[in-house]
Amino acid sequence: MNYKSMLAGALALAWGLPCLAQELDLGTAGRYAAFIYGDASGLQKVEGRLAVGRNLNVSQLDVGRSLPPANDNLPSLVVGRNVAAYTAGDIWSASGRKGYGVVAAGINGASGSLDLRQDAGAVDFAAETAWLDMLSASLRARTATGKTTQSLYTVTLTGTNAALEVFNLQSTQVASGKTLVLSNIKPGAWIVLNVGSDAQRQATVGWTHTPLQAIKSRVLYNFFDADVVTLPGITVWGTLLAPQACIKANGGRVEGAVIAASWNGAAEIAQAPLTPGP
Repeated sequence: MNYKSMLAGALALAWGLPCLAQELDLGTAGRYAAFIYGDASGLQKVEGRLAVGRNLNVSQLDVGRSLPPANDNLPSLVVGRNVAAYTAGDIWSASGRKGYGVVAAGINGASGSLDLRQDAGAVDFAAETAWLDMLSASLRARTATGKTTQSLYTVTLTGTNAALEVFNLQSTQVASGKTLVLSNIKPGAWIVLNVGSDAQRQATVGWTHTPLQAIKSRVLYNFFDADVVTLPGITVWGTLLAPQACIKANGGRVEGAVIAASWNGAAEIAQAPLTPGP
């Protein structure tokens, strides 16, 4: 991947300049169901690939079971440092093989249950996180294309029939008790939800957002300034980009990819990648 051109594209977005690259491109991280910069704990099921930049602490974990068939050598599980407490679960490769040979680990891949291979170059976490941080910042800097309005417990996002719709929301508008309505969204459009955190730099995704279910592969939540993002046990439709945040999950499921600084909790993460575009 040409990171210079990607970073240039991100700067062009931030400065409002024309950009020829796809505006929603997660890079190598886009090939993972979950891409965690730091530590991850409590995960039980990730249906696609999983990359953890530092330590993985899980007792039972299935990874890669729903990967589409492919003849590639990209590991299904990459851990930058240590794997701890792993006692049960299966790791599947894209070629349909079940076993532990698809696991790569960094410094001290220590686990009695995993046959880890040392491969420090499996993922360039520094390059990927730099790009993803820039992407989050550039999306935040974009002028909203659509209008966000709220009436009691209903949050309405009204688009402009654009190929890429950008909406600015507050954390209270995606919290439990709110219901999403979409209006004037072009068929096939991508949607970016720039969600600002509260005074404690936290946000909770608890709203009823059924209209996003059918377009989940083209929906990106951008938690650009949150330190903590809580998932309270619902199904979240869309990809979560939270480059500064620990995601705390209390059950539930993410029907989209997850990119975050760290992860703590037992929610399931589907094999439902963001489609690059527009």
